[in-house]
Amino acid sequence: MNLRQIALTLWALCPSLTPDAPASNHRKKIIIDTDLFSDVDDVGSLAIANVLHNCHVAGLAGVIINTPSKYGALAASVVNTYFGNPDIPIAAIRPLTEETFVDTWDFLRGEYASRLAYNWPRSLNDSSTTPTPTSLYRSILSSSKDHSVTLISLGILTNLAALLRTPSDSVSPLAGPALISAKVKELVIMGGQYPSGREFNFAGIDPESTHHVVNNWPRDVPVTYVGFELGRDVFSGAALATDAPPDSPVRAAYECYKVP
Repeated sequence: MNLRQIALTLWALCPSLTPDAPASNHRKKIIIDTDLFSDVDDVGSLAIANVLHNCHVAGLAGVIINTPSKYGALAASVVNTYFGNPDIPIAAIRPLTEETFVDTWDFLRGEYASRLAYNWPRSLNDSSTTPTPTSLYRSILSSSKDHSVTLISLGILTNLAALLRTPSDSVSPLAGPALISAKVKELVIMGGQYPSGREFNFAGIDPESTHHVVNNWPRDVPVTYVGFELGRDVFSGAALATDAPPDSPVRAAYECYKVP
C-alpha cells in the first residue's frame, strides 16, 4: 500500500469530521513536497492531506512544489482554498515558467493545473510572491518542536537536496543537515523501484538530487521508501465522478486528466 492508498483509506474513515472536531493529541505535522503539475494523483494526495488536516489527524504545515511551472503553486492554492485552508503556505521553485503540461507519453492525458488556476477561487494571486522551497522549509522547521515534522516527498528530490545544502542563516543557526536532524521525525519518499529498476521520480528529471539526498540524508532521521512496484497498479479518483460535488476542483482535475 503506497502513501496515496493510505491517504485514501484515511479519507474514507473520517468523512463526517469537520474543522471543528476536537484536536487530537497525536496530530502529525506534515510538509508535502509535490510535483503537482502533470500526473493528477498529486491533486488527490493534496486533497487527502487537506481532509486529514480538517479531521485533526494531520497538521498540514506547508506545500512545497518541486516543478517550475507557475501553475503548480496556483493549483495547490485552489485545492487548499476549496477545503477551507487558504492560509497554508505554499513555496515555488525559481525561476518560474509559463509551462503547461503536454502528454508526450502517449498524447492521451489532459492538462489540469492551469484550468484549476483560472477557474476556481484561490488565495494565492501570483506564484512569484511565494517563498522559495528552502526558505519555507527552514522557516517551518526552525519554528517546530524537535523531532516533530514528517516530510512527504511525492515527486523529484530537488528541494530536499537544496535543503540539505543550506547554510545557517537568520532563521536558524543550524545548517541544513543539523536542522533536519533536530526537527524532522521522519521522511517518506514516493520514489525508486525495489529490488531494482529505473523510476521517474528518482531518475527522470533530477537524478543528481536523488543521489545527494539518498547519500547525505542524516542517518538519525528515518526514511521510508515507497517504490513504484507498490503503486503501479493503483488508480485513484474513480469515485469522484459520482461522490464529489460538481464544483469540486479535485473532480475537475481528474476529469481533465483522465485517459479516454
